[in-house]
Amino acid sequence: MSPSDRIRLSRSAGISLLEMLVVLGILGAIMAIAITNLRPPPSRLTLEGRAADLLREAAILRGTAIELGQTMSLQVPGCDAADHAVQFFADGTARGADACLIERGRVVRLRVKPVLGRLTIVEDAE
Repeated sequence: MSPSDRIRLSRSAGISLLEMLVVLGILGAIMAIAITNLRPPPSRLTLEGRAADLLREAAILRGTAIELGQTMSLQVPGCDAADHAVQFFADGTARGADACLIERGRVVRLRVKPVLGRLTIVEDAE
């Protein structure tokens, strides 16, 4: 075995520093993604999601009331910790108390616009 053969063997026998850095970089990126997915979403996002769901449900019920020509009701969490009904009428109007969504000290208040027959966000306070 000549000296040049030994050099070739020793260079190909292990892992280069560059290969090791690439592997560590990939593992670091995977860990960063995994750690961020393990945390619960901030309360602001979950509260806004709940408010959006309630607004969407109210819009669907309003459309159903107009289409069927009859009054439809939606139970909403009231600001006094009791549930209240919002009524949607066949002419597109609505009646009901404000709804309050509360999570971890944050409050989103939804108000009924009677003439428009819609719920709208009127306050976002901590």
